[in-house]
Amino acid sequence: TQGDSISLKGDSLYYDGTQEFAQVFDNVEMRHGTLTLYTDILNYDRRDDRGFYDTGGKIVDRKMQLTSDNGEYFTNTKTAVFHHNVLLTNDAKDSLVTDTLYYDANIKLAHAIGPSNIMSGKSTIYTEDGYYSTTDGKAQMYQRPILFNEGKKLTGDSIFYDKETQQSFAYGHIVFTDEKNKMMLLGQYGWYDDKTGRA
Repeated sequence: TQGDSISLKGDSLYYDGTQEFAQVFDNVEMRHGTLTLYTDILNYDRRDDRGFYDTGGKIVDRKMQLTSDNGEYFTNTKTAVFHHNVLLTNDAKDSLVTDTLYYDANIKLAHAIGPSNIMSGKSTIYTEDGYYSTTDGKAQMYQRPILFNEGKKLTGDSIFYDKETQQSFAYGHIVFTDEKNKMMLLGQYGWYDDKTGRA
């Protein structure tokens, strides 16, 4: 235990006092505030307050759960970065799949970089630069994201999604297509209602 805020436990421990470096093995659990990290092998460097794994791990923060092949968590800033097969689920309803994700536990904000999909309600949004709040389910996507919903597709320079209203707002060079009704709309601003299917 480091201070009162961080606890680290596992079945066995190796610690190098000179390097201030620890390795914890099997049934590893690190708790820090509302966040808990689970893995089989955790390396912890006390000099830069960094815990990291490359054998697969899971982080739980209230209703958010995140799994990845590799992960780093910085206890001094309460921020983390995850790589490879990253899956974030929130409130057992929304999910985000990506290969690189940054997470700020202070403000409960995830930032996905590279090809990513956010699934919420009936909609799937593809983005290569997206922010997702695990507190209210709101998302902001950039770099020409694409929203898919039951044969409809909305593309723009950016898309903002509000989980509470289930509405999406797209800005800049908008293209909306509806395969069922053989329709295409172009413009600089677009709006889509996930509940009614209206645009």
